[in-house]
Amino acid sequence: MPRWEYCIERISETSVELLNDLGARGWELINISWMSWDESLGIAVFKREPSESLVRIVAPPTEALTEDGEPAQARKGLDAMKRRFKDGAS
Repeated sequence: MPRWEYCIERISETSVELLNDLGARGWELINISWMSWDESLGIAVFKREPSESLVRIVAPPTEALTEDGEPAQARKGLDAMKRRFKDGAS
């Protein structure tokens, strides 16, 4: 599933240069909403695929494991639930 970055710009009827500039930088116009009381002002929404400089791959945090290879924190929670059940607490 593609991930997008979005840009929202306030525009007017004279914003053609702004629209062309964003298009040249890879932004795709997906919506324009004109203000109901003034049709010379509006908001434009653009999207594009993230640039390489914005995409970062982050490794998941390493979690301590038990000797059986289970996540230690999850194992502690399970053991606590078993103790509560064994002791008759609900």
